[in-house]
Amino acid sequence: MAHIAIYRQTSLQGEREVEPNSLSENEAAKLLHVSARTMQRWRENHTGPTFIKLANRIRYPRTELIEFVAQHIVIPAPTPQGTPT
Repeated sequence: MAHIAIYRQTSLQGEREVEPNSLSENEAAKLLHVSARTMQRWRENHTGPTFIKLANRIRYPRTELIEFVAQHIVIPAPTPQGTPT
């Protein structure tokens, strides 16, 4: 598997980061347990993980996918003592 180095401008410090480990749409979908169509819909609606478009190719930096998942963690509220669940 060939790795592509992808550069991303950071917003605060203006430094560049290299993201050598990016995934295709299908690989990202598999990692997130969703369909490739869901990935496409998220891109169209601007609701999914950050992606990079180079020419006609879509790439997802692995770090951005992990961050996307982390932003969607739901911690359930504790139930009061004695209350049936």
